[in-house]
Amino acid sequence: MAQHTVVNLGSMHGFQIDSMVKNIVPAVNMDNGSHVVIASTPLVKNEIDCYNVVAPTDVANDLVMLMVSPEIVEIAGYRVGIQGADGIANFYNKQGEVSGGYILGIGDDYVMTADGFSSMPTVGQYAIPANGSTKLAPSATDDTNTRLVYQVTNKESIRVGSKRIDAYRLLVVKS
Repeated sequence: MAQHTVVNLGSMHGFQIDSMVKNIVPAVNMDNGSHVVIASTPLVKNEIDCYNVVAPTDVANDLVMLMVSPEIVEIAGYRVGIQGADGIANFYNKQGEVSGGYILGIGDDYVMTADGFSSMPTVGQYAIPANGSTKLAPSATDDTNTRLVYQVTNKESIRVGSKRIDAYRLLVVKS
């Protein structure tokens, strides 16, 4: 059973400002919590507001978005996992299918499982997007060479079925 990144959104500008949420389509299968940029061919064919996305290549200048789609939907009062009964840890955004992308603002926060990082972050330090990767890279400093910087504010856990998975709360401090 593959483990995929799980994200629980906290306070997000996109909850109040519709223009900070985009319809995006990944070029390859990507986990929730992936950090992406609009591709060189931005619009999906025959669409006016749906963007192709890829891993970032210039984090100093590109607008990096957070990819998050609902793992569970409610149908007729029942909560149903989109990709079966194995739980949200098996969810990923499929290549070529529409997903959600959040443009982040200072003060946005969310919790993401540890597999969303290239290596384990340290509470009190920072996490930044990395060129060529959809995962965040831990950083000891507030890196001035990236357009997006998170502070890792707390180590927590996310309940997935009967298990608890290590996760970290992230706060946007630069965007």
